[in-house]
Order: sequence, then C-alpha cells, then structure tokens
Amino acid sequence: MSDRLLVVEHLEMGWKRQAPLFSDLSFDLAAGCVLALLGPNGSGKSTLLAILLGQCQPTAGHIFKPTAIGYVPQHFRLPFSYRVIDVVLMGRASALAWYQSPSVRDQQCALEALEQVNIRQLAEVEFARLSGGQQQLVLIARALVTRCDLLLLDEPTSALDLRHQDQTLTLLDHLAKQQGMGIVFTTHQPSHALAIADKVLLLGEHKPLQGPPDEVLTPAILSRLFGLPIARVCLPEEGGVSRSVLVPRYTRF
Repeated sequence: MSDRLLVVEHLEMGWKRQAPLFSDLSFDLAAGCVLALLGPNGSGKSTLLAILLGQCQPTAGHIFKPTAIGYVPQHFRLPFSYRVIDVVLMGRASALAWYQSPSVRDQQCALEALEQVNIRQLAEVEFARLSGGQQQLVLIARALVTRCDLLLLDEPTSALDLRHQDQTLTLLDHLAKQQGMGIVFTTHQPSHALAIADKVLLLGEHKPLQGPPDEVLTPAILSRLFGLPIARVCLPEEGGVSRSVLVPRYTRF
C-alpha cells in the first residue's frame, strides 16, 4: 500500500428512489500512473471526482487518499480581472491563515508552477485575455502550486483545439512519468485515454469496468458504452512503428 496514492474500496453513490450511479466500485492508483475515467453524460464521472475531493459523501465505501490533492475544474469563471500570477496564487490559499497575504516564497512557488507548464512569461497578463489552452495551463499551475501528490482533472481538453489538446496530454504524461504524480482525468475521447493512461475506468455499464487501455478500450466495449460504432485504426509513423487511435463512426443524416 506504500506506493499507492489512492485506494477506493466498494464505493457506491446514488440518491433516494433512484438506481445508484455506481456501486461496489474499487480501484487504486500508484504514484506515477495515469487513470482515465470514461463514460456517457450522466454516468457519474464528475460525481466521482467530487467524492474524491470530499465535496460530497458516497452512500457506501471507503477512500484512502493523500492530504494534498490538486484539482482542475472543467469550467472556471472569475468575477474580477486577475493576473495569471494571482490566479495561480489562489492555489496557495489553503496554506495561509485567513489574515495572511501571500509571501515572497508563495510568489516564488507560483512562478515555479508556471515554469512547469512553460508559461512563466504570461505571469503578468490578465487571465481573461488568454486563449482557452493557455487558461487551462494556468489552472494546472494553480493545482501544482499546492504541491499535490494527486491531480484530478475534469475533462481538461474539452474546450481546446487539437494542438492544445496535445500540449495538455503531453504535460499530464510528463507530470506522471517524470515527477511521479498520480493523475486522474475524465474524458469523452477514448483516444486520449489510449494515448497516456496506464489504467482506464469505464462508468455507465451495468458494472464499472476497469483495466489496461488495450484490454478495456475495445471497439465492442466502447460501441456498447456510447451507443455509437467506434473503430480502432492503426496509423503508421516514422520508423515502421504504428499507433492506434479510436474513431467514432458518426451517423450521417
């Protein structure tokens, strides 16, 4: 258990007079590993993240998790105009007393987090002026400044163009493989899970299904889960190596 950052045992979540979103859900995550959560809308992905964050209580089960958890939400709105450095410093709030202002050391931690995601040059720019991809990197930096061991992200690529999707996925892979962080992210893109996940958890089936990407992300399982034909295609790359991608076959009207 020493190398496992997160352990979930027999988790159940539901509401009165409704079938549970999921039940008897057990999984774990080791340091340096990435877990992708997939499932159709309403299957419980965001709810599971909220439970892991302690924002809501499950109806059954136990969770063993680290004290320091970083979180990147799917949507983030600010009521006022803040600089990028100010947004990142918000991640230091839990380390400060209510009467304290961020110290020089806090400022340095924020700059280091921006350096980690390669946008330190944007520190003084207004957050609202950034592109969606840049804002996403700022939110990841805000989570990293907590010095977290476990990072949770709710659909981190949903509003990004293809280049920024690739940039974000590459960063998450680096945080796990090079810095030993545990990563849990939700997604509607099976190919994103196939690209960087070590483990996959599918919600929305009669019983949650989990395992290595190659075993879980099959056309048959995904087509049944999403109610849409999904094919697995191998794309050739340089050096004779091929890479698999999962492609939905959208209905044409």
